[in-house]
Amino acid sequence: MKKIVLFSLFIATICTFSFTSAQAAGIGIYGSLGAGTADWEDDGYSYSSTYSKFSTDTEHKAVGFVLDTNLAGEDLFNYHLNLGYETIDMTDFTIAPTYFSSGVTSDLQMKGIVMTHVFGFGTKIAPGTRFWMGPEIRVQWAKGTPDKAKDVNVKMFGFGVGAAAGLNFNLPKVTIGLKTGYDLVVYNGDVDGHLDATTSIDQSYEVDARVFYVNLEFMFRSRWDK
Repeated sequence: MKKIVLFSLFIATICTFSFTSAQAAGIGIYGSLGAGTADWEDDGYSYSSTYSKFSTDTEHKAVGFVLDTNLAGEDLFNYHLNLGYETIDMTDFTIAPTYFSSGVTSDLQMKGIVMTHVFGFGTKIAPGTRFWMGPEIRVQWAKGTPDKAKDVNVKMFGFGVGAAAGLNFNLPKVTIGLKTGYDLVVYNGDVDGHLDATTSIDQSYEVDARVFYVNLEFMFRSRWDK
């Protein structure tokens, strides 16, 4: 089901690109660095309340595709899309114990797709420079394995909201953009696999995450966006 939802969002993005690429829009690439925290809570029965809740610090790195419908024009509104591949590094990830084992705390790296949509509004604040801001929607899917439990799989699918702001520095035909955002994301997390030959893991978590990030973006403008 999660993959179907993600695929549907991807198709919607392609349709958006097909429409806006013929209008006053710019497309390009972006890189992103971010940090945050994530609070994990076991959705079901836990063998130990000590391990049913825990928090992790997170570091985020992403690269991908960016689209904006109004980089340099006089229009008030713009739509800003980032679609990328993100790596999330977590510390102090905890695998809850069973009756026969103690909990395992480990570093965890997750990789997957991230997509953000900003519905912004802005204005020119100096010649060749446009400032914009607006609400943001974040959709993300990621998976990984803890360093100390290579046979355990962790998967997360999340949806969040937040706010973002950006500065567009418009040069002839190209735009260099700086974007920053803060999102509150709720993930559904699944942890399954084997700690050892006799200990299996099958747990579901609700994950409340906070993410702050900064993007550097490089875009080519269409001839209608001057």
